[in-house]
Amino acid sequence: MSVPRIKDIGVIECEPDGARLTVVKIMTDQDGLYGYGCATFTQRADLVKPAVEKYLKPFLLGKSTDRIEDIWQSCYDSSYWKNGPVLNNAISGIDQALWDIKGRQAGMPVYQLAGGKCREAADTYAHASGASSPMWSRVRGALWRRAFAMCVCRWGCPGMAGYGSRHLEAGRPQALHDKPLFDREMQMRRGLKLLEICRHELGDEVELLHDMHERLTPNEAVQFCKEAEQYRMFFLEDPLSPEDLGYFRQIRENCATPIAMGELFNSRMSGSR
Repeated sequence: MSVPRIKDIGVIECEPDGARLTVVKIMTDQDGLYGYGCATFTQRADLVKPAVEKYLKPFLLGKSTDRIEDIWQSCYDSSYWKNGPVLNNAISGIDQALWDIKGRQAGMPVYQLAGGKCREAADTYAHASGASSPMWSRVRGALWRRAFAMCVCRWGCPGMAGYGSRHLEAGRPQALHDKPLFDREMQMRRGLKLLEICRHELGDEVELLHDMHERLTPNEAVQFCKEAEQYRMFFLEDPLSPEDLGYFRQIRENCATPIAMGELFNSRMSGSR
């Protein structure tokens, strides 16, 4: 069987339900053989397409699709300033598309190439967000009716920027009183109050999750995690930014709440320190 080579690379931009997604498509020199990969970087969506088309595509045309690891390494090292989120998302789309091609060649999904499944099912969760307690309760009730037993609970600070509080529409402030501000202390108090309400209203049968979005200082994050332990959470997500990884030791020494972390790492080497 002849080895496929990269004939063309395209970028597909779409926006289902308001989420800006970027997909890379690699076409090969063999008819009907192609692959798709996710290169989404929602916070800076417009930058990924030129990164693929202007820099990676010219570098990769004509290369063998079989050399997936070599392509990843060479794309990563081809830029002197490497390990940034724009270029790494672009490389991620290329890498996934190449694995998709490999799976199509083998006639099986990629997870089978990686050793097959290791569980029969996985827990899922939904988000219940709102700017106030009544609004959050309505959203949460709708989720329960859809049989979600896990829930990410969050609400925003009224009149301030942040998750749970709508403040932007078409890139402009939605109302004059909406300010591009964020009060850490208020968010901390409201976050703990929300967890208290959740546990009181929902009992012990529902798993609670809360995303902190690295919004607090390291010392505040340690304090928040300590105080949140009483609500017996499934996990707390991103209490610290990648720049403050050293404070995770303090969090672990002070509480047993499971911590989720990693979505802001730029590459597989980011967490090595």
